[in-house]
Amino acid sequence: MLGVGFTLRTDSTRVRDFFRAAYARFRSDADPEADDLIVEALLGSGDRPATLSDGTSRIEMSGPSMHENRAFLYILNSLMGRLGDYFIVHGAAVEVNGSGIILAGPPTAGKSTLVTELARKGATFLSDDVAPIHRATGRLHPFPRAIGIRKGGEQEAGFDPRRAPAGAVMELPFKWLVDPAALGLRVAGGSGEGVPISDIIVMDPFGHDRSEHPVNGFRHLDVALADEDGSVIAELQSLPGVRSVEVHRRDPYPVYQVTVRRNEPIMRVLSDLCRRRRDVVLYVDEAREAPKRRPVEPDLRPMVASAALMELTRDLLNRSDSGALVAATGGLPGLLTQLARTVAGARTWRLRPGSIARTADAVLAASAARAGA
Repeated sequence: MLGVGFTLRTDSTRVRDFFRAAYARFRSDADPEADDLIVEALLGSGDRPATLSDGTSRIEMSGPSMHENRAFLYILNSLMGRLGDYFIVHGAAVEVNGSGIILAGPPTAGKSTLVTELARKGATFLSDDVAPIHRATGRLHPFPRAIGIRKGGEQEAGFDPRRAPAGAVMELPFKWLVDPAALGLRVAGGSGEGVPISDIIVMDPFGHDRSEHPVNGFRHLDVALADEDGSVIAELQSLPGVRSVEVHRRDPYPVYQVTVRRNEPIMRVLSDLCRRRRDVVLYVDEAREAPKRRPVEPDLRPMVASAALMELTRDLLNRSDSGALVAATGGLPGLLTQLARTVAGARTWRLRPGSIARTADAVLAASAARAGA
């Protein structure tokens, strides 16, 4: 995967089957003696604890639940930590007329649904969640992992699991993993020179910038946990500037809303917490309420490049302080500088989605306008 040899060792058929379903389109002919990364996901049985290890870290998973889901995240995080030649944007991506379009945005923004619709309208599918930009060339590469379709979102995604080809779909507790070809999409290969980036679109289903969210001097963050771990909750409550930590929702996993003073520099502390407690913390994100009714017409407008850059950097999947990317760029300032230089030729947009068909048409029209110019 992106030049990293990878082997998974596991005693769990569910973890093995997930890995095969998710990464079936990647090369499988790598030399096992030359593997850069060997991950073990031993979920155990009886009195033996469930453990995850990747040669540099080893964790025992606390709590009784979500072991498989945490193993999935650990596998991805371990891979991301090895990737220093790429900026790995948390976003979907397609190719249109030889150029790449990246769709970035928070969880549940609709990236997978929109990228699927774009591919149905003729774009080439590159990725639904992981967009690799090569640091040296600035080109966008495919990451053709299976598409994740949340349960309850099948109709909008145009997906019927009952009609999918055998072996093309794997059911997880909260979503489906679907081979993109099973949806009738044209899929890019897993290798090649990549494509230049024409557009970076930050999806904002909430209809305003992150900077506009704080109210009465406070901001709200969502912290998702695999289990209701008292030690993590206590640490959240003790952080500087935190006013309260309250349950936001419990389904499909517990999510706590952390209320913190607006100007408190808390994200670095939370990033460290995520790194230390990968056995429990699933993600941290801004807490915002989506509109009760999505407008029919999308709102796609130019975005200040520096603001888009900050959002991309915040959500880089391989931005770990101990990872290869930060080491290769000389820390966060160097990372920001290099990423800005790498994507300098791309147009940046902020998108409030409307109906899925009209949103896809708006994105394609913007891309065509640039090609015509």
